[in-house]
Amino acid sequence: MNSPYALAELRILATSDVHMHLTNWDALHQRRVGGRGFDVLAGTLQRARDAAEGACVILDNGDSLQGTPVGTHCASRRGEEHHPWPAILNMMGYDAVGLGNHDFDFGVPFLERIVAQTSAPTLCASFSSGSVNGVRPFALLTRSLTCSDGQTRAIKIGVTSVLPPQTAIWNHRYLTGLIAFDDGIAAARRAVAAVQAEGADIVVLLCHSGLGTRDADNKENFGVRLAHAVEGIDAIVLGHTHQRFPSDDGPSDLNGVPAVMPGYAAEVLGQIDLTLSWSAHGWHVAGHDVSLLAPRDDDVAHPCIAPLTAPALERTQAMLDRTLSHNNAGLHTYFGMLRSAPSDALVARAMMDVITKQVAGTDLDDLPLLASVVPVTLGGVSGPGNYVDIPAGPIQARHIAMLTPFPNAIWALVLTGAELSQWVERAAVFFAPDSGDSGRLVDPDAPSFNFDMLYGLEADIDPFRPARFDTAGQLIDPTARRVRRLSYGGTPVDEDARFLVAMTSFRGAGGGNFPGATESAQVVRTNHDLTDAIHRAVERGAMLPHQSSSVWRFDTQRPSRVFIETSPRARAHLDEIAAFEPEVIGENEAGFLEVSVLI
Repeated sequence: MNSPYALAELRILATSDVHMHLTNWDALHQRRVGGRGFDVLAGTLQRARDAAEGACVILDNGDSLQGTPVGTHCASRRGEEHHPWPAILNMMGYDAVGLGNHDFDFGVPFLERIVAQTSAPTLCASFSSGSVNGVRPFALLTRSLTCSDGQTRAIKIGVTSVLPPQTAIWNHRYLTGLIAFDDGIAAARRAVAAVQAEGADIVVLLCHSGLGTRDADNKENFGVRLAHAVEGIDAIVLGHTHQRFPSDDGPSDLNGVPAVMPGYAAEVLGQIDLTLSWSAHGWHVAGHDVSLLAPRDDDVAHPCIAPLTAPALERTQAMLDRTLSHNNAGLHTYFGMLRSAPSDALVARAMMDVITKQVAGTDLDDLPLLASVVPVTLGGVSGPGNYVDIPAGPIQARHIAMLTPFPNAIWALVLTGAELSQWVERAAVFFAPDSGDSGRLVDPDAPSFNFDMLYGLEADIDPFRPARFDTAGQLIDPTARRVRRLSYGGTPVDEDARFLVAMTSFRGAGGGNFPGATESAQVVRTNHDLTDAIHRAVERGAMLPHQSSSVWRFDTQRPSRVFIETSPRARAHLDEIAAFEPEVIGENEAGFLEVSVLI
C-alpha cells in the first residue's frame, strides 16, 4: 500500500549570461582569464549532476550568443552550419534554454538558426506579437523520482522563460514591426497558468531579469516583484545584471521561492536542490537549498569542449589579428572617469562621418553635429581587466573590437539645447552621491555604458551635487543640477537651439532612458555598423589621437579628495593625471587599483 506522504529530491542546475565565454581565452587581449569560461565550468556541472541524490534538470537562462569577438564572428558567418554554443548545449545534455535580450542582437534569422541547432527546447513566453521559429512559451520535462517510501513516481516539471520588454527597444533595428514583448509580470502570469493547465506538478521560471525591488515598478529588473506578484512558481533562475544570488550571508529565496543568479561569463553554476513531498494531492516543495558552485582550483577544461570551439576561436583570432593602420603612440581608458579618453574621440569621429554623409543635401545638413559617446570599457562589474590599452604600433581589428563590444548601427536624433542639458544630467548619474571627502567618485550601481558624453560640446560637472535622475534614468529631483555649464564653441547652449546628435541605435531607440530619445523625436536611422565605420575611419588615416581635450571637466565649489578604481596597469600612467594629484591607495579584493584624486 502506498504511503500518503513521501519525500524525493530534485536538483536544478543553471547557467546564465555566459555571453560566449566558451573558454577562458580572452581573444581581444590574447591572454587567459582565470575563473571564467564554460569549458572549465562544464566539469563543475558534470560533477553536480553526477552527485545529485535524485533527478536533475539542466537549464540556461539566456544571453549566451553575444559578448565576445567569437560570438560576433560566428554571427557574421551567415552560411555557418554549426555554431559552437548549441553544440555545447547538446553535448552537455541541457534540458531547456531561455532567451535573454542579447540573444536578439544579431537578428531573428540568426537566432532561428541557433534554435534549429539546439536539441533542448528554446523558451520565451514574453512575446506579445510576433515570434521566433522554434521558440515555445514553455516546456514540460518528465522525471522519475525515487521517494522515501521506496516507490518511484513521475513528476512533470514545467519550465518557462521571460525577459525585459525593453528588449524590443534595445534591438529596435531588428525587431521593430516584427516582435514586441509583454511586461515581465504579465508574461510570467500567463505562462505559469498555461504550463499548469498542461499538467505541470511544479514550475521553474527562467527570468532573464535582475532582482530589483518589490515596490519599484522596474520593467527591466523585476525578479523580486515577480516573486511576490505571481503565484505558482516553485523556483526562479535570475540573470541579466551579471550579479550573484544568493550572497554568502543573505537569504536564498524571494518571498519563499528559492532563487539563484549565477553571475556572468560562466564563472559559477547555480544549483537549487528541492525537497519535494508527494501525497494524494500531488507534488509540493517541502524545502530547498540554494548554492553557487565555482570550479575547483585544480579543475581543467572539459576535454569535449575544445573540439567544438577550436575552429571558431581560430577564425576569430585571425580576424582580430588583421592590421588596419599604425599609431605612433599608445592610448588607454584607465582614467575615463576623470576625463574623456582619446579613443572616445575616434568613435565620435566615425559616427559623425556617417551621419554627415547621410544627411547631406537634407534640411538637417545645416544643424550643428555632435556625437554621444559612451566609455563602455571602464572597469565596473566586468572587473579590472575591462579597460582598453592600445600600444604604439599596428592598429589591429582587436583594438577596435575593444571600443565597440556591442553590435550597434549608427543613428542620430534632433535634440534641443534643453534636451542636451538633460542628456548630460542623465549621464552624470555615473558619479556617486555624497562622494566628497575620501568617498568613491563613481557610483558602483551606475554602469559606464550609460555615461554618455557629447562630443562637440563642453560640459562642466559638479559630481558632489545631488543627481537629477536615478541610475535607471528615472527623474528623482527636478530641481537638482550637476551640470553647471554647457557650451558650444565657447558660448552657452541656448535651450531652443537645435542640434543633430550622432549615437548608437541602442541609445537612439530609447535604451538607457535618456531625455529626448522618445518616440516623437526626429530620428536619422542608418544601417551602418559602428565597428565597420571605425574600421573604415582608421583604414583611411583617421589615426587614434594620443591626446585630446576632454569634452567635460569637473567644476566643484570646494575641491575634495575622492578615490577611483582602475586597472593595476594604470600605475605606469599616473603622470597623465598629475593635475588631480593622484595618491595610490593599493589594490582591493576585486583586483582594482584604488587611487585617491583631488577634484
